[in-house]
Amino acid sequence: MCIYVADNYNLHINTGGDEHNIEGIRYEADNSTSNFYVNKPAYNWAYSCNGYFFSDSTADSREFIQKVTCGAAVTDAPLYDEARLCPNSLKYYGFCLRDGNYTVSLYFSEIVFTNNDDYSSSGKRVFDIYIQRELRLKDFNIKEMARHSNNVTIQSFEASVREHLLEIELFWAGKGSLYDPPYFHGPLISAISVTPNFEVNRPGGLSKKVIVGIVLGAVLALILFMALVWRLGWIGDRELRVTTVNLRGKSYTVKQVKVATRNFSPRNVIGTGRFGTVYKAELPDQTVAVKMLSSQSKHVIDQIGTEVYALTTLKHENIVEFLDGYSKKDLNLLIYEYMEKGSLERALFDANSSTRLDWPTRVRICHGIAKGLKYLHEDNPSRKIVHRNIKPSNILLDGNLNAKVSDLGLAKLYDEENPYKFIQEKGTVVYMAPEYAMRKAITEKVDVFSFGIVLLEIISGQTNAKYEANQETEFLLDT
Repeated sequence: MCIYVADNYNLHINTGGDEHNIEGIRYEADNSTSNFYVNKPAYNWAYSCNGYFFSDSTADSREFIQKVTCGAAVTDAPLYDEARLCPNSLKYYGFCLRDGNYTVSLYFSEIVFTNNDDYSSSGKRVFDIYIQRELRLKDFNIKEMARHSNNVTIQSFEASVREHLLEIELFWAGKGSLYDPPYFHGPLISAISVTPNFEVNRPGGLSKKVIVGIVLGAVLALILFMALVWRLGWIGDRELRVTTVNLRGKSYTVKQVKVATRNFSPRNVIGTGRFGTVYKAELPDQTVAVKMLSSQSKHVIDQIGTEVYALTTLKHENIVEFLDGYSKKDLNLLIYEYMEKGSLERALFDANSSTRLDWPTRVRICHGIAKGLKYLHEDNPSRKIVHRNIKPSNILLDGNLNAKVSDLGLAKLYDEENPYKFIQEKGTVVYMAPEYAMRKAITEKVDVFSFGIVLLEIISGQTNAKYEANQETEFLLDT
């Protein structure tokens, strides 16, 4: 919902590049290297980037912006000098747009898979395009559509804006090149242009008195209409107002939880991951973390099935507590305890983090992770559970810097009679045990290996991987 006057009727972004004026149109700069950004002070658009490259680059890596090596021969070529790249899901939000019908034009040029010397020109980039959460183009291949690398293709779509919000998502569904050429899979976009399909009232149109009268009349009619549909129970979130979740012995409606996240506002985002976005929810007497699963992640719940219910029984001081959940239609929520200090990754490697870890604290964190893994492997009420993705970003710290293992989205119940049951590797490459990466039998030892690498990072204060452009990634660096 727009907190300012909804008076925007167009949007032009040079994704991944600086500001440019092209044929009288100003394309706003978009050169942040963060995985989440809100355009300030205008607050007219934002983006979020989910996922990771198989080089395990950090979220603020320069890999998220790619530069052209051979320019495009078109009049608006500056738009294609840079492009924004994202490993998994790249979303752009247009805020405070006037309601109505628009044309959304997406500008593409394959400027990454271009080099014949390193065979990257053979790379194939495939992703899906969603507008307003509706699939508009499946298995889109830039190079195939443009007929060659460095050529330009523009894809235009009609979109209806309601409640002043436009959402554009480019989603990589695992297709195309992954290992060869390495690292740079995922959606790539050069620019975005949103223009209205309606006449825009400009100065010299209706008088202020007429406009005020129309607005007041419309507001009054809307209030009366809303009162009627509320009375009749026609409003779409009626179920959210009557369905409750239990959080530490207190009941809240799902509507209250949604409002506590400011209706899933980008300003409340505290984390992103493979399966969705995590929001901070400030309820009247407690704060929780709410993970909203993306619509593309719904199949994950279906695949895990009864194993999800086994994970909800986990209760341990070093496991992030799952409080409750909600799943209906297009809204799938998982609610967890809120961890004030964020991830261990941020505390160790983010120069902007205010968290300082002295040696006693680091030792306590190591003990906490070990106890959490021992609980998963040996002491929990269910069968043995293998986490499969132990890394600093999945270790969260509470207000007292106690460590808790989180993100059990890849965890599986371990079957000793069939250790090959879940051989498909899905963890983060640089923390992955060799036998797991080679698709051999899975045991709890894959977690122990990952924990060992995390221990080295905690002790040294350095990341274990180093990536240089046009060079191989170095793992397990000497510290």
